[in-house]
Amino acid sequence: AVLERVHVVGSSQASFPPGLVDGILDWQENNAKDVELWWDSDTQTPFFIKGADLTLASTGQTVKRGLSTSANTALGTLEQIAGLMGLRAPSDELRIVSEQTDALGMTHVRFQQSYGDHDVWARNFAVHFDAAGGISSIGGRWMPTPAILDNQQIKLTEQDALAIVHATYQARENCQTDSIWINVYVDSSQTPHWAWVVRV
Repeated sequence: AVLERVHVVGSSQASFPPGLVDGILDWQENNAKDVELWWDSDTQTPFFIKGADLTLASTGQTVKRGLSTSANTALGTLEQIAGLMGLRAPSDELRIVSEQTDALGMTHVRFQQSYGDHDVWARNFAVHFDAAGGISSIGGRWMPTPAILDNQQIKLTEQDALAIVHATYQARENCQTDSIWINVYVDSSQTPHWAWVVRV
């Protein structure tokens, strides 16, 4: 029955890992009901999960001061399904972008994926709560922790990046750089790289 509720999409022929079903079963043994999951074979992560009361109790280690109950509940749950999500330490890799409660009483906590102090480009998702305060779905895009970057140095300096931008746009009038920072960029083969982002 669990296999019927796992949907695989993507261009890769790779299926989901064997441990995924075990992870869903463990989740359902902790009160989650009717867990249904869409798996991206390219990123090797889920991109949408829904069910009834997906909430897992936060442990003392995952509770962070200054965060709302919903934010801590979301992080606590993500920590306990870290393997299923492909994340090494969600509490350290996810930055809360916003938290909103809509007219129906549903709360939405949005996260930006990061690696160290750097955002992962275009990798963000939301944890959605029903009006009763239970997690009803998790959706968006993220990638497995980019561990390949653990010992990889950034090759280009800030001056190198600015020189490339100036050379590219030198023919344009009134073209100035506004700001520059480092992100993790994921290419079409799902390989992460250090990348300079320059706002022009």
